Amino acid sequence: MKSKFKQRLQYTTRLQQGETPEAIFADLTNLLQAAEAYADRNNHQQALDIYAQVINAHLATNEALLISLFDRAIIEFLPQLDMLLFEASSLIISEPSQPPDPSNIPDSSKSITSPTPVAVSMSPLLTPEVRRSWLERLFALWLKRIDISQIGEQLQEIIFEVAWSEDMAFLRHLVESELQHNTSSDTYVHGGDSVKQSHTRTLEQFLQQLLQ
Repeated sequence: MKSKFKQRLQYTTRLQQGETPEAIFADLTNLLQAAEAYADRNNHQQALDIYAQVINAHLATNEALLISLFDRAIIEFLPQLDMLLFEASSLIISEPSQPPDPSNIPDSSKSITSPTPVAVSMSPLLTPEVRRSWLERLFALWLKRIDISQIGEQLQEIIFEVAWSEDMAFLRHLVESELQHNTSSDTYVHGGDSVKQSHTRTLEQFLQQLLQ
């Protein structure tokens, strides 16, 4: 991603320097609109880079004011991210498997023949590694905002839309690891046992969906 986007996402510093929450939210919205513009031009990679950086910045902050600003922006742009990730995960691209050998190209001045077929390889736009990094990022965001149903339900839907069958074991590992952490005796969840129990039930329901 271009450095200007990384610099713009230094919102904690910008708050400390006196920038208003309204200005930061406007800038965040503008950045996500830029991602949407890239997606409209079929520049999936640049659009996904911006969304990834925004979500990473959200995950990295513990500042309550910034979290609320990120939540507002993400709720607004989740449908666009959903469409972008679904398309990128589903899109299969074809590329020449190897460059053509000039010695095998017939001399057009001597004969007229059918074009030599070029072997192509098919591959998803998102490699398995990139797809799973997105699944991990979305799962982490879901965990952070697990109590906000408006975000949580949409994120679960996106996770299932993006994941391929070969990703199910990876997702189960993420959920099982979080369940083990959440139910350990030294885990503390703000709000007491009732909150921890609610989180555990939600994780168990998620795991059941993955096992179906």
